[in-house]
Amino acid sequence: MRFKQSLLVLAISGALTACGGSSSDSPNDNTSGGGNNTDDGTATTTTTVVSEGVITGFGSVYVNGQRYRSENAEIAVGNSPAADEAQLKVGMVVTVAASASDNGEDPDAQQIRYEEHLQGPVSFIDREAEQIEVLGQTILFDDLTEFDETDIETLSVGDFIEVSGYINDEGNFYATLVELETEETEIKLKGEIANLDVDAQTFSLAELTIDYSAAEYEDMTADDLADGLFVKVEGDDFDGDTLTLTASSIENKEDNDIDNDAEEVTIAGIVKDYDSESGVFSVNRYEFTLNDDTEFDDGSLDTLANGVIVKVEGRFESEQLIAEEIEFKATDARSKTEGQVTDLNADNETLLLTTQRSA
Repeated sequence: MRFKQSLLVLAISGALTACGGSSSDSPNDNTSGGGNNTDDGTATTTTTVVSEGVITGFGSVYVNGQRYRSENAEIAVGNSPAADEAQLKVGMVVTVAASASDNGEDPDAQQIRYEEHLQGPVSFIDREAEQIEVLGQTILFDDLTEFDETDIETLSVGDFIEVSGYINDEGNFYATLVELETEETEIKLKGEIANLDVDAQTFSLAELTIDYSAAEYEDMTADDLADGLFVKVEGDDFDGDTLTLTASSIENKEDNDIDNDAEEVTIAGIVKDYDSESGVFSVNRYEFTLNDDTEFDDGSLDTLANGVIVKVEGRFESEQLIAEEIEFKATDARSKTEGQVTDLNADNETLLLTTQRSA
């Protein structure tokens, strides 16, 4: 699976940054941002930035290889709007809203938001094919997927898990984090509505049937239900034999929640819905548009395709996200090297491993 290399690169990038090395995500000068003065009177500019990606480390919070100072951040985890950093875990896909300055300091996070993609009981495990099934959704994993309170050898059918990660171009889900829930909690999942039946008051999310006859609604009403609408469904009445969930709440998740005033946007994930004629593609439900100034790192325009792993840096222009730089993370490398770090050069962004083992 091509995602292995991308997570490894992000993790190494975070380690180098932690030791004082440079990062490709360091804030750029932006004269459109607000200004402040340093102690010596030198003017600095600030930029509002939003980044969505996998947490790769702590000591503050590392997302997409960039360190964000988190001491002043408001942290939301799931349905808890007043969480703390101890509730965040490596492997979680989070959204960070931060303020960056051109004085070389790491961006200061104002908000860090995490919301699980799905939460429910395991119904099937194929360790050889690296697949788990939860709520009718196929979950793909590999040796870089983080497992918390469990591992793939001890995980069992019937275990209740929380999953974070990305939907791929085939509609399956790649897990960056699988966390065992010690107590069975409410079932949650996100997805696009299909097979809406207003008479029966049901619709489908992947292979799961949703009975919405008793549901309450957030940011929508029952009249807004439509095939293709992206929603979050919660409930605790689940029939595993018929794969039917009786929804207690349905939330409209169609909007991406990024403020159009954000001056820099960085999104990491899997390319979907690429239209080479219009130059439009999506990553994690964020729609980007190419232009003549779009730059490419570790690839070219010809490399861009559905299913490719990328990190996209963009900006808003007339409420449209313009892709300024696309960094390709997809490679054919399928190996993972483990060992003890014996030498780390932050200036050259290199490290030396001993007792190497290929998995």
